[in-house]
Amino acid sequence: QMSEEVPAGGGNALEAPAAPPAAEGYLQKRSRILHRWERVYCRLLDGGRLAYASEPPNGESTASDWAVKRAKCLQLSACTIRPLAGRERAFEILTGDGRQTVALSAESDEDLDMWMSAFLVARAERRGGSGANSNTGCSVQ
Repeated sequence: QMSEEVPAGGGNALEAPAAPPAAEGYLQKRSRILHRWERVYCRLLDGGRLAYASEPPNGESTASDWAVKRAKCLQLSACTIRPLAGRERAFEILTGDGRQTVALSAESDEDLDMWMSAFLVARAERRGGSGANSNTGCSVQ
């Protein structure tokens, strides 16, 4: 439906040892109802999933740590990422089915570049393609 919690048990991609995340850190997220910008901690997980929670998990961060924090998770493999007007360094992620849009904003130009690069790499790895030109169903505009 909207967002799903990261499963605490052993899912298909959760059993293998986790590689270091391609990207992690704070982003600003616009709330759905009041449209206020709130700071959230985000991490790009294995399998092209973006997890975010109000605060980072402690210590070694595994998928089960994120579940404890009740993290939300977006699958990036069939999404569109595009600039968001009206706020500097802001972008929105639209799910492939069009049912969910998440508005995020980086805190610096360097952070924005890091996240955009990580999204492109995650998308290419998930689909087995190479870079931004692979035909994946997910695009960064």
